[in-house]
Amino acid sequence: MTTLKNAVDYILPERRMRFSRFDNLNDPFELKSIKFEGRDGRYIFKKVLEHYIKNVGLLCMVEHWKSPLMWAHYTQNHQGVCLGFDVTDEDMPTQITYTEERTTHILVPNDPHGGVTFDMMKGLSTTKAKGWSYEEEWRLLGELKEPDPINGSFYLPFSETFVLREIIVGSRCDATVESFRKYVGKVDKSVTIIQSRPAFKTFTIVQKNDVPAVVVMPEGDK
Repeated sequence: MTTLKNAVDYILPERRMRFSRFDNLNDPFELKSIKFEGRDGRYIFKKVLEHYIKNVGLLCMVEHWKSPLMWAHYTQNHQGVCLGFDVTDEDMPTQITYTEERTTHILVPNDPHGGVTFDMMKGLSTTKAKGWSYEEEWRLLGELKEPDPINGSFYLPFSETFVLREIIVGSRCDATVESFRKYVGKVDKSVTIIQSRPAFKTFTIVQKNDVPAVVVMPEGDK
C-alpha cells in the first residue's frame, strides 16, 4: 500500500520498490522482541543491530487489501493505491509473528557476538508486538548492496521473480482506473486494475463492480 504520488511518480515509472531501513520504521521495538540480561549483553546486541540495520532492508506487505484501517494508515486516507505482486519461492515474503512478551536471551561470553546469530536476527526481523497484529504483515528482506547513485537509497526492481500483477485504486483516489493504464506501461504479464469502495454490509473494502476493471496485456496478446 502506498500513496498516489509514490505510485505514479516513482514506483510505476521506475519499475522498482524501495527497501525500508529498520531504523526508519514507525515501531521503536523493531528487532527488539528479545531482551538481554546485563549491560554487556545489551552492548553486544547494540553492535549487532547496527551491523544488521546497515546491511539488511525490507519491503512491508499486507495479507490482503480488505482492511479499511490499513488503507487509512498507508495510502493517505484511501487516496492511494495497493499494488499486488507475484513472487517466486526464492523471494517469498515471511509472515510476521506477533507476540505478547519479549523473550530473554542469555549472553554466551565465549560465542561470537554473544550468541547472536544471523538466523536469530532474521527471526527478530519478522517478530513484532501483539498490538500490531491487525496489520497482518508479511516482509520481504533483502541485502543492501548497491545504492542508487543519485539518492543513495536501495531498491528491489521489478523482475521475473517480482512481477506487478494488480493495482487496487483507493476509494478516495483522484486518479481513475483507466488512467493507470499509462502509468503501468508495457508489461510482460497482465496487470489488472480495479476500483475499491467501502462494503455496504461489512467493515471491509471491496471491489467497486460498476467501475469496469482495466487489464493491461503484454504486447501481442489480445
